[in-house]
Amino acid sequence: MKLERDESGLVGGSDGDLPIHALGRAFGLDPDLIEEAVSGIRSGKSPIEWLNRLKPDDPETLANLAILLISSGQKEEAERLLRRAIDLDPMRVMSWVQLGSLLLARDDFDESRICFERAIDLDPEAAGGWFGMGMLYLKEGKYDEAVKHLDRAGEIEPESRAVWIYRGFALSSSRDPVGRYDEAIASFQKALALDPKDGSTWRHMGVVYLQMCDYSKAALALRKATRLMPADPEIWYLRGHAQRMLKKYKNALRNLDCAIELDPGCAKAWVEKGHLLGAMGRKDEALEALSHAKQLERKEDISEALTRSSER
Repeated sequence: MKLERDESGLVGGSDGDLPIHALGRAFGLDPDLIEEAVSGIRSGKSPIEWLNRLKPDDPETLANLAILLISSGQKEEAERLLRRAIDLDPMRVMSWVQLGSLLLARDDFDESRICFERAIDLDPEAAGGWFGMGMLYLKEGKYDEAVKHLDRAGEIEPESRAVWIYRGFALSSSRDPVGRYDEAIASFQKALALDPKDGSTWRHMGVVYLQMCDYSKAALALRKATRLMPADPEIWYLRGHAQRMLKKYKNALRNLDCAIELDPGCAKAWVEKGHLLGAMGRKDEALEALSHAKQLERKEDISEALTRSSER
């Protein structure tokens, strides 16, 4: 369960209200104490020292402070606060869900499972525990179980885009995805009905259409994605592939050139361009592109080998 970082509330910001103003007011903090924190943050200081001075004993306050700590990269401190919140109120479902999500992010499957199962036991009508278990099963590659838990989360909270997006992932990643592609597309469509300007979901839908070999629909979905996320080279590469399969070679070449311009080191875009140029009868250019791709792949292999060696 990803928590997005709000940069404005952590470094600088406008002369107006910052997120920490609202957070402080929600906690009932002294206005002077809030302003002290804001002044420190605007001057580039970490909010951690200020947070430690509060030493609250309210579980909800601790959980909200943990969110702020996670957003500023202080995950160990956030975990400490969440465990303290659970000690103070072991019946608070969201504390278990937040701790489970934090543990899952570092691939601590066993402990995160305990947290999500506890959340479900406490309140089977709360979506958080079901969603967390769905994410856990997705990470473990148990896609059918992931779908089952995400379905339950969707029944409880149908307005959650994340539920439908990850349900689409699980369906399209299952061992026998062919019979589940339509369900995956329907899941992504539900997410897009909630936010039609989410370029990432359009990209995921395009990938599923590519897996289905429905290149026309893939091209349409990926065109939407490039309009919303024009700086993402992966989408331009995928769109170029779809156009090549449709034999729309000039459009495909433009899309692949966009991908390469954004990321000249993208080997698969060069491979795709080589195949495309070959199909266009431009053999010498095709060989040149494929040769360049091999050089890039060789560099990637060497880089990965050096990384593995340094980690031993």
